Order: sequence, then C-alpha cells, then structure tokens
Amino acid sequence: MAFGAIGIGIEASLIGLGPTALVTAGETETAAARLLSGFFVAFLLARVVLGVMAHRVPSFALYLAAMAWAALAALVAVLWAPGPAFVALGISCGMFFPGFFVTAARKMGDDPRVTPVILSAGLVGGISMPLVLSALSAGMGERGFFWLLLCLTVPASLAALLALRGMAR
Repeated sequence: MAFGAIGIGIEASLIGLGPTALVTAGETETAAARLLSGFFVAFLLARVVLGVMAHRVPSFALYLAAMAWAALAALVAVLWAPGPAFVALGISCGMFFPGFFVTAARKMGDDPRVTPVILSAGLVGGISMPLVLSALSAGMGERGFFWLLLCLTVPASLAALLALRGMAR
C-alpha cells in the first residue's frame, strides 16, 4: 500500500503543485501552463502504450520503471532543465496507478473489500503528499520541489527494486 500512496501522492503533487514549482524555477506562467499540457500529453501517451503492452510486462515492473523514470526526471529537473523534466514526469504518472493497482489486486485477492482498500491507499497519498510537499518546498529555493521529488523517488525506486521478486509471486 505504501508504494501506491507514494506513486499517487507524487502524481497528485505534480498535477497540483507542478506549475507553481515551474514558475518558482524561472518559467513564465504561460510556459508553465504549456508544460502542464505537455505533462498531460505524456501521461495520456503512457496510458495508451500501457494498453498495448501491459499484458507483456509484470505490473510491478511497470511501477518500478515508472518510479525509476521519475527519479531520473527529477534529477534532470534539479540539475538541468525543470520544464522538459516536468513533461517527462507525465510518463511516470501515467504508469503509477496501473502498476500499483494491478499488483495490489493480484496480491490481495478477489474479496469485494480489496478494491476500496487499494483505492484508499492511493487517496491517502494523493491527499496528504501535496500538503506535505507544499509546506516543505516553500522555503527551499527555486528547485526545492524537484529536490523533494528526487528525495522521494530514489528511495522508492530502490525499495521497489528490492521488493520486485516478492511482488512477482
């Protein structure tokens, strides 16, 4: 459930706080709006590609790939170019929920209470993480939000890598 809370929390934070983080990092408001549109195009394209290939790749491997991609994009945002990195983060966000949900449903069984529990984990992350990241990034400078993303995605990627074998069962 923690993997879902983190993934969905990052997704909600990027959607809600991403444009503000881009403006803080030096983008104009118009550019931030365009980059948000690019983010959603990348999100949509990732979901379309998942529709074609998801049955060929284990669901938790998709989650791991999404988290690792998010870590790489966050690193690019911190060190080089927040705008293109933000758009690239849309790819990860398009894969977090499907990778998490399918894995959790498979691991937890078909009891009617499973789906609400899985969705609750996502809601916990989606509601709480933007609040926490907003408060933390307020005094962290122009790329603070992206530093926080990096600090979340690297350990989450490593934890997912360590859990990969167990999640395949």
